[in-house]
Amino acid sequence: MRMELIAGSLMVICVMGIFLYQKSSSEATEENTANVVENGAKFTISLDKTEFNQGENIDIKLVTQNLREENVNFTFSSGYQIDLVVYNENFEVVCAWSDDRGFIEAFTSLSLGPGESHNWGWNWNQMVYDRPTGEYSPIVPGTYHLRGILIGYMETPFLRITIS
Repeated sequence: MRMELIAGSLMVICVMGIFLYQKSSSEATEENTANVVENGAKFTISLDKTEFNQGENIDIKLVTQNLREENVNFTFSSGYQIDLVVYNENFEVVCAWSDDRGFIEAFTSLSLGPGESHNWGWNWNQMVYDRPTGEYSPIVPGTYHLRGILIGYMETPFLRITIS
C-alpha cells in the first residue's frame, strides 16, 4: 500500500511538471513573437522577421490583450505606459524607445473589455539615442534582444534579432 502511495505521488508530480513546463514554454510562440500571460492579461512583442540589414527599418508591434471575462484596467503614474528596450548580446541596455521622450505627469489608464486588445506599433530605423550628447547614431551590426514592457505590470521574454 505504501509503495502504491509513493508511486501515485510520483505520477502526480511528473504530470504537474509536464503541465508547468508546457505552460511556461508557451511564452515564446514563434521565432519572431514572444509573450507573457499574467493575471488574465497577455502582453506580446512581435516582428515580421528577426534578421535585418543594417539601416533597414524594423516594424515592431506590442499588444496587450484581456483574457478575462470581465474588464481589466491598467493604471499608470504618468503617460509612460509602455517601453521597448534593446539589449546587446550580453543583455546590457543599448537603447530604449523612451530614451528621448517626455511624458505627461498625470495618472493615465488603459481599460480593456473581455477579449479586447490594444496595439502599439513602431517603425525603428536602427538609430540609437545617446543621452549625454543628445545625438543619434546607427546601431552597429550584431545580435540584439528586444523586450516589450507594460510599465509596472509585465515584461515580455527577450526576442532575439540579428543585424548584419
